[in-house]
Amino acid sequence: MLQFPIFRRRSQALGNTAMNVFASRNDWQAIGSGQVRLDLHDRPAGLGLAWNFAGPTGFAVARRLVNWQVPPRFRMRFRWHGEGNLNRLEIKLIDHANNAMASVWWYQRDALPWPEPGTESVLESGDFAFAWGAAGGGLPARVAALEIAIVAGEGGSGELILESLSIEDLAVVQTCRFTEFRSGDGVYDRASAIGWSAHSAEDWLQLNWSEPISFAALRLEWAENAWPTHCSVTGFSATGAPEVLLDASTDTRRHFLYFGARRIQGLRLQGFREGTAIKLLALEWIPPERARSWTDFLHEVAAHLPQGSLPSYFSRRQCYWTVIGAPTCPFQALINEDGGIEVQRPGFSVDMQWLHDDSSLGIDVTSTLQSIGKMDAELSLADRRWPIPSVSVSSAPLQIVVTGAATFVGGRWCVLAEYRVQNTGEKRLSGKLLARLRPFQVTPPWQAWREFGGVFPVNDLCWNERFLQVNERFAVGPIEPVDACLLIPWLNFDDALLRDRLRMPCMKRITDPVSLAQAVMAWPISLASGESNSVHLLLPFERMEPEEQKQWWAKCQHEISFPSAFPAKLLDAAIRDWKALVGGFALAGNDEIKRRFDVICTATAHILVNRSGPALQPGPRRYARSWIRDAATMGAALLRMGRVQEVVEFLEWYHPFLREDGYVPCCVDRDGADPLVEHDSHGQWLFLVAEACRYGAGSVFSNRMLPSMRRVARYLFQLRSQRCTSAYQNGENVVRYGLLPESVSHEGYLAQPVHAYWDDVWAWRGLLHAVDYFTSEAPNSSEAHTLAERCRQESEALEQAIRNSMTMVMSSAKIEFLPGSVEWADYDPASTACAVGQLNAFACLPESAIPATFRQFLDGWRERKLQGRESGKYSAYDIRVVAALLRLGWRDEANELLNFLLADMRPQNWQQWPEISWPNPRSPGHLGDLPHSWIGAEAVLAILSLFVLEDERALVLGQGIKLDWLEEGVSGTGWPTPFGTLDFAYQKVSNGCIRVTLAGSVVPPDGIVLALPGISEKTHYQLLSGNLRPSTGGRLCLQSSPAELLFTC
Repeated sequence: MLQFPIFRRRSQALGNTAMNVFASRNDWQAIGSGQVRLDLHDRPAGLGLAWNFAGPTGFAVARRLVNWQVPPRFRMRFRWHGEGNLNRLEIKLIDHANNAMASVWWYQRDALPWPEPGTESVLESGDFAFAWGAAGGGLPARVAALEIAIVAGEGGSGELILESLSIEDLAVVQTCRFTEFRSGDGVYDRASAIGWSAHSAEDWLQLNWSEPISFAALRLEWAENAWPTHCSVTGFSATGAPEVLLDASTDTRRHFLYFGARRIQGLRLQGFREGTAIKLLALEWIPPERARSWTDFLHEVAAHLPQGSLPSYFSRRQCYWTVIGAPTCPFQALINEDGGIEVQRPGFSVDMQWLHDDSSLGIDVTSTLQSIGKMDAELSLADRRWPIPSVSVSSAPLQIVVTGAATFVGGRWCVLAEYRVQNTGEKRLSGKLLARLRPFQVTPPWQAWREFGGVFPVNDLCWNERFLQVNERFAVGPIEPVDACLLIPWLNFDDALLRDRLRMPCMKRITDPVSLAQAVMAWPISLASGESNSVHLLLPFERMEPEEQKQWWAKCQHEISFPSAFPAKLLDAAIRDWKALVGGFALAGNDEIKRRFDVICTATAHILVNRSGPALQPGPRRYARSWIRDAATMGAALLRMGRVQEVVEFLEWYHPFLREDGYVPCCVDRDGADPLVEHDSHGQWLFLVAEACRYGAGSVFSNRMLPSMRRVARYLFQLRSQRCTSAYQNGENVVRYGLLPESVSHEGYLAQPVHAYWDDVWAWRGLLHAVDYFTSEAPNSSEAHTLAERCRQESEALEQAIRNSMTMVMSSAKIEFLPGSVEWADYDPASTACAVGQLNAFACLPESAIPATFRQFLDGWRERKLQGRESGKYSAYDIRVVAALLRLGWRDEANELLNFLLADMRPQNWQQWPEISWPNPRSPGHLGDLPHSWIGAEAVLAILSLFVLEDERALVLGQGIKLDWLEEGVSGTGWPTPFGTLDFAYQKVSNGCIRVTLAGSVVPPDGIVLALPGISEKTHYQLLSGNLRPSTGGRLCLQSSPAELLFTC
C-alpha cells in the first residue's frame, strides 16, 4: 500500500500561560467607553466581568497582555456563562501590545442569550477573522494581547464568567493512505518532485482520511508538458456520498482550485491528456482559515507564482494608487504603482507586460512592471502637479512608461492609457507589448468595503476584431491595430505559456464560471538603440449596451484620423485644461516654495477629481460619499485657490437634503441623507455658505441660501437650548451646560456618543459667520438683523460655555491639555488644531492650555520620528497643526512639522496622503482612501497660511516664511482673500535690506499685518507707498494694499 505523507495531526496545549489565563483579575485591565463601567473580579474557577452601560451604547473591554506563539491552525476551548441584557461578545487576538502597530483578529458572537453555567465553547482558527491592522489579513503568528469585549446591543448591565481557556495545536502534518488508486506508477514525494502518473482517462487517485477534514481549496502542480487537458476532482463525505467539485477542460501546468469551505473524508483526482501521460508534482489542500474567499485564496496562489503574475498586493505588500481625472470630468479612474489602471468604480484593471523575442536578454520572458524593475517604480505627474500620472520602470535595455489621462472621445469620457517602450541598450530590441485586462481592482483587498477592494468579477470576454467587450457592458478600444487578442479563463491561467498561446488561433469569446477571466492584447514592436514606440487604449468610464459600444467605437474611429498624432493631441489638451485651473494664481521662490506650490495645485486638483458631479467627496472609492464635515474644509481650500463656482455648485446640490426644521444631515450619498446624528454639520453649513459669500459667490447665490441659513441658525438655537435647562445648571451635569447635545461626529465616538467640543467650536464659528452673513447679505431686512443679533448672543454664550466646560473637565481629569470631549477627557490634538488653526477659536479655549496642548503634540511627534518603524500608525490630519502653530507664532516648529509631512507623502511624487500612514510604508494595512482630499485640503490651508493667514478681519502676511527664503525672494500673484485679490513680493536686496511690495486692492477692516522673519515695528523702515495703521502685537500693520516698504535689517 502506498504511503502518502501529507498531513499528520496532533493536539498540543500551549502551556500554563494559556491554561491559566483567567486565573487572576490582577492580570487584566478594564476599559470602558464614555460612561460605561466594567468591574473585574475573581471567581472560584475563573474571571468575572460585570458591566454597566448606563445607556444603550458603548463597549466594555477586559484586556490582558500575553506572549503566545500561535500555530497556523489551532483550537481554543473555554467554559463560560453569563446573565443580563443581550449584548455582543467579541474575542480579539492582537499581535502587538502597542495598539498603534497592532493587527487584530476577532471572533464575534451576536447578542444572543448568555449560556448556562458549565457551557463549553470550542473555536478554531477559522472562526477568527482578520479585523484591521498592519498585517492586512492572513493569520496571526503571535498574540501579544487578548481582549474580551462586550459591545452594546441592548446595553444595560450584566455579568460574564470565563473559565479554563486552553489552546491546542492542529497544524502539524497528518499521514494519509491511498486505500484506492488506479494508476500506472509513481509515488508522490514533495522533496524529490516524483509524483503520481496517469496514462488514460480511466486512471485516478483517491485519498482517504481516518476522519473528516476541513478544506476550501486545492493546489495542483504538474510536470512540464505532462499536465491534463481535462481534470476532475470529486469529494466524498463521511458516508461516502460523492460531490463533483470540478469537471472541466484545462490547459495549464498549475491548477489553483477554490471550492469554499468543505468537510470531506475522501478526495479523488482524475486527469487526461491525449497522447501522453500526466504526472503530478505537488498537491496541497488549503484549510478554510487560509481561504475564506477567492481573495484570501489568491494570497496563497501568489506565493507559488513568479513576481508579477498577480497584483503585488496579493503578496501582502502595500501598493499605492492615485487618481486620473479632468477638471470637468464627473468620473475618477485609478492607477497604481504596478501600472494597473481601473476605470469603473469598482472595475477590472489593465496593466502591461513585455514579451521578448529573444529570451537570452536576461530579463524575465514575461515582465510586468513589478518584475522588470530592480527597485520601486519612478512615479510622476504631468508638470509635477496635475492628475495625469505616470509609472516608469527601467531595466536595461528596456524602459516602460505607463500614463493615464482623462479625455473626451467619441462622445464619452474615457481614460487614454499610453504604454511607451524605449530601447535604452545598444542593440535592436524586438518583442511584443502586451496590454493585459485582469479581474482585479487597483485598490487592495484590505480596502474592502461593499464591492470595493481586491477581485472584480470578469465572467464574459468578447473580441470582435475592433475592440474588447467585458461583461457585455464595458469596452476597451485599442487605437493601434492589435496583432492578437488572447482570452484566458482562470483554469488556463499560466504566464509561462503566453508565448506559445499567442502563436495559436485565439478564441473570440469565453465565459469563465469562476469570473476570473483575463485578456491579453499584443502588438509586435522592434526598436533600434534609443528608439521608443507607444500603443494606446481608450477605456470609457460608463457602462454601455453592446450596440452603444459599437456606435461609440465608430465615432472614435472617425475622430482618429492619424493614430500616431491623435493620442499626443489628447494628452496636450488634458494638460492645458489643468493648467487653466489656477488661472492667474501663482507662487514663486526657491525650490522649497516651488514644491509647496506644486503640492497645493495637486491637492486642489484631487479635490476636483474626487467629486461626483457637484458632490465634494474625500476619496475616489472607499470614501466616495459627501460629508459636510469634509466639504467645509475642502470648500475653504477651493475658495482660497479661486475655485468659487465649485463650492457654489456643491452647496446648491446639498441644499435640498436639509430638513425643514434646519437639521443638516452629516452625509449624503447615492442612498440619500445619512441618518447618523453628527452635530458638527449645522455649524459647518453656516460656515461654508458664509465663506462662499465672503469669497464672491454673488447675490443670486446668497439670496437662494438665505432661507436655509435662517432655518439652520434657528435649529442650532433649539439644539443648544436642550443643555441650558435647570437640569444642567448644577450637579454633575453642569459641565455640559450650554453645549450641544451628544453626537458621534468624531469617528472615535461611534461606540459612545459624547459631548464633543469639535461640534461646539464648529457651531460657534458657524454662528459668528452667520452674523456677518445676515448683516451683509440682507442689509435691508429687519428679520435678518434680528437673527444676526441672536447669532451674536448665542455665539458669545457658547464661547463661554465651551471655556467653562473645558476648564472643569481639565480640573476633574487632572490634565493640562485641551480635551476632545466631556465624557472622555481625551487627547485629540488634530481636532484641537482645527479649532485653533482653521477656526481661530482662541476665545473659546482656556488660554494656558493651548500652548501646553501643542507642546505635548510636538514632544510626542518628535519621539515618533525617533522611533521610526516602531512608532505605530498616524494620520496626516496632523497637517492641521501647522496653522495652529503659526497662530501661536511658532514659525520654526510649523515648518519642521510641515517638512516632515511633505517628506512622508505616499507616494512622494504623486503628492498625496492616505488617511492612515503606517510606519512601514509597505505594511498591508487599511489606508482609508487615496488620495484623501480632506487631508489634501488641510495641506492647502496649511501651506497658504505660511504666506497669507486670515485673522478675523485682518490679513497676516509671512507668518510662516523662513528667513533664508528671502534670499531668492518670495512672490505671489492673484491670491484670493475675503477682502480682494492680493499680490505680494518679499526680496532681500543687495544692501541687506528687505523690500516688501503689495499690489491689488485689498482693504481688510483691521488692516494687513506684516509678520515676516527678521522684522518688527522696531525695525527701521521706509514707507515708500501706502498707509500705516496702529501696530498689532509688536508687528507693523498697513491700512491696505497697494503698499511698498523697505526694511533695514
